[in-house]
Amino acid sequence: MKQLFRLIVIAALGLMLSFSIHLLSPVGASLPVQNQGLALMQVGKKHYDLGQFSDAAQVWQQAVQAYEAAGDVLNQALASSFLSLAVQQLGQWEEAKEAIDASLSWLKTLPSSDRKVRAQVLNTQGRLQLVRGKAEAALKTWQKAEVLYEQAGDPVGALGSQINQTLAMQSLGLYRRARKLFSQIEQKLRKQKASRLKVTGLRALGNLWRQAGELEKSKEILEQALAVAVELGLNQQKSAVLLSLGNTARAQKESSAALNFYEQAETVAADRLSLLRIQAQLNQ
Repeated sequence: MKQLFRLIVIAALGLMLSFSIHLLSPVGASLPVQNQGLALMQVGKKHYDLGQFSDAAQVWQQAVQAYEAAGDVLNQALASSFLSLAVQQLGQWEEAKEAIDASLSWLKTLPSSDRKVRAQVLNTQGRLQLVRGKAEAALKTWQKAEVLYEQAGDPVGALGSQINQTLAMQSLGLYRRARKLFSQIEQKLRKQKASRLKVTGLRALGNLWRQAGELEKSKEILEQALAVAVELGLNQQKSAVLLSLGNTARAQKESSAALNFYEQAETVAADRLSLLRIQAQLNQ
């Protein structure tokens, strides 16, 4: 039971990075079968954004098969990384490892793979490493992802990888390094339009302020994150932010407010098997 609780807590921390992962549009979809894969990728993303992880996993598994039939190894690897991300949200660690290992293996068969795709795959691998207690490996993986995004001219992806790095730093107890990096991220976030990445960044920043004992600052930042999540209709992100708001309220010894936030987080979490929903129930 202690091991399960530890995994759930670590996974709840890791959930933040999944929101910041820069989901890419599959590249090179031109043939009918590839177009089918593209459509499946988009449907899976909609399910994922709504927190419907079981449905997302099922659809992305179909996308893997569609790209395999088309002989499109690059997008097959990308779809498999998305599949890994979805089953991670369900706590299916072995299935997640199999999916990301397959993705990495397929990329190795390509003479030169798309930098954005490789960065996406590394982001997903980093998440799995973190939730399995390998924070140092996760940090190195996300640093590699950041470099690849920068080389690809994708500042949004690079920012998402930086946000992920702060999660690993916090897990390793490197709070000063995390805070320094977050001061850089905060400046970039203020320039960002409403997006899933902005919600993720603000939520992570709010959590960092709470850990630093700046509870009012934490609440302020998290309320900004919640507003963006509501504006964009992102249920998964909304549930995660509500969970964080509950944690901040609890730290402020406002038990009634904390319970209200946890109940809302549980209600918004669409998938009954999601770790967010389990964490909200545990906190209640």
